[in-house]
Amino acid sequence: MRWGIVAAVAAIAVTAACTTTRAQDTREPAPTARSAKIADGRATFEVRTEQRGTVVSAPGRGQLVVPGRYVLPVISADGALGGLSPDGKTLALTAVARTPTSRFALVDTTLERPATFVQLPGDFSFDALSRSGSMLYVVQHLAPANAGRYAVRVYDVALRTLRPDPIADKRELETVMSGYPMARVTNPSGTWVFTLYRSTEHPFVHALNVDDAYAICLDLPRTARPGGNWKLTLTADGGTLHAVHDGVATSIDTQQFVAN
Repeated sequence: MRWGIVAAVAAIAVTAACTTTRAQDTREPAPTARSAKIADGRATFEVRTEQRGTVVSAPGRGQLVVPGRYVLPVISADGALGGLSPDGKTLALTAVARTPTSRFALVDTTLERPATFVQLPGDFSFDALSRSGSMLYVVQHLAPANAGRYAVRVYDVALRTLRPDPIADKRELETVMSGYPMARVTNPSGTWVFTLYRSTEHPFVHALNVDDAYAICLDLPRTARPGGNWKLTLTADGGTLHAVHDGVATSIDTQQFVAN
């Protein structure tokens, strides 16, 4: 299928209405692999979950044993793994067990220092890291559990504090969203993280600025054909985002956040 804007997309407005009422569970797909790798062109890290701990290793850097059982977070339904900060210096891992307290381990990728542990009361999952790894973005899953409602929150790593206010679209201050992450891309600088969400009302792209801690929501056209391919790609210069959902292709200018 060729990329482009179909006629139905011509009237798309960029809005903050990322809210639906009957979306599927927004939790990240459950990790199943006991060993997984992630790379950024500078190094390749293997995370191996063992009986009583987790081993993080990289060629030329040795290994670090992290107490507890952790895995690389799955960030979208296509099975993509996340957790590595854009500067390559921090690796975020999520606990295998789901408990009333959500647990994360932040690993310095030199593998020379013990991991830093984050514990958050409630149901949270990994979303993203800022470019320097100084801010951990997490998805807070809100009650009722089957409603698919969530908010994106920021944990300040240096201050060891969860900021009180959820991430909002600056234009409308909408903080509660609903949907299921299908695909994700990050712009070349690592500043913007784009996630394509499926929902029962309409699909949308959640654009998160990880440096300045705000988001922009872009509604996509509704379709009558559930299923099909869900893809998100970015041009080499990061200027145009291409989204495909249910066979509908949309192009978005990432400078102005409007459909072309």
